[in-house]
Amino acid sequence: MKKMKNIRKNVDEKVFPYISTNRRNNRDYLKSAYPAFAELLDTFQKNIPKEIFDGNARLLKKNWENYIVNIVGLENKIKTITDLYDQTRRKYLAKYYQNIAICPYCGLNEPDTLDHFLPKKKHPLLSITLYNVIPCCNNCNHKKKEYDSSVESISFFNPYLDEGNSNWLKIEAISITNQSLDISYAFNEAAFDNENQRDVFKVTCKELDLLPRYACRSIEFILNQKKNIQKFCTKQTEVGNYFEIMLKQLPQDDFWKTQLCRYIAENETAQEIIFKYCNIANRWFFCKNSMRGPGYKESLDNYLNFIGNNEKRYIYFLSDVEFKQKIVCISNDVEGVSLKDETNFSVFVPGLIDFSDCEDADFYIFNSQGCTRNSYKYEGCKHGVLVLKKNL
Repeated sequence: MKKMKNIRKNVDEKVFPYISTNRRNNRDYLKSAYPAFAELLDTFQKNIPKEIFDGNARLLKKNWENYIVNIVGLENKIKTITDLYDQTRRKYLAKYYQNIAICPYCGLNEPDTLDHFLPKKKHPLLSITLYNVIPCCNNCNHKKKEYDSSVESISFFNPYLDEGNSNWLKIEAISITNQSLDISYAFNEAAFDNENQRDVFKVTCKELDLLPRYACRSIEFILNQKKNIQKFCTKQTEVGNYFEIMLKQLPQDDFWKTQLCRYIAENETAQEIIFKYCNIANRWFFCKNSMRGPGYKESLDNYLNFIGNNEKRYIYFLSDVEFKQKIVCISNDVEGVSLKDETNFSVFVPGLIDFSDCEDADFYIFNSQGCTRNSYKYEGCKHGVLVLKKNL
């Protein structure tokens, strides 16, 4: 799914007001021009401030599609309004956006929250106005924070009002650094004829941290294809054919994947790098002595001296010469290691590391006191989070 996608035709039509020439009082006008909003107000048990009816009716009469420009002048003329958005209203609002399967900001995750395009804390008049509510993923909602397009010099991308651009993203390079795959994306300035649209896309890309997010997801995508590439590609040119076939199978609006597959299919250097990367095993250190697991509270340095490995790393892949006994040691330098004696826990590993050949390995965690009491088995790895299960 391409990022910054216009989703107006995909949401419930009741999200957007009707055209109405009714000029009765604002309460009646609102019910006529925007019945969905009027129904939402009826869910409140308490009296609704008259400013809510008046303010939203005035925005509709001025043309709601210009509400971002008109809201500040309108708010300056009315009293302070309390934010009416709460969990009850959130559940009520969510039903209008059920057809949105992917976040319109990033195209990476399912929408699991609602973003107020103009922040509800700053614009409480719009806190439950449906066309100010955008279904999106929690990651984008968190990164967007309180960005206020009504006062900033450059507006944020609005999935209801702005048109998408399928060429704004490009791959800058694919490389291997210390046996780890690197994929870097860049903002494609040449994709825009309109300077204002370019600035909108650029500020949205920056605020949502999209380029590194696409890079991380792309590396994970290649990792998931690694076994198939090893199986079906015996030479570099077959890597290009593999991704050309995959490109034909992807939906056209699966944007970042199509960009990645097209780049590899058309770029011989990228094919060479992917072929090389998919044939690199983890850097297993083969112990010539008899293998043993580390003892309880044994320091990592002491254990590595026994094994004969003096490298300074975060994660150590150790094996006997016959590759029958495999041990993975994780140092306390790895951020986010949970050291509680739980059945399962997650480890945030630095970078994306291929653990596909570690399913039969024993994992040991080292903290400042030495090796912890338990050993673990590999459960899975997603988005750089390694999940381990305690050996019983």
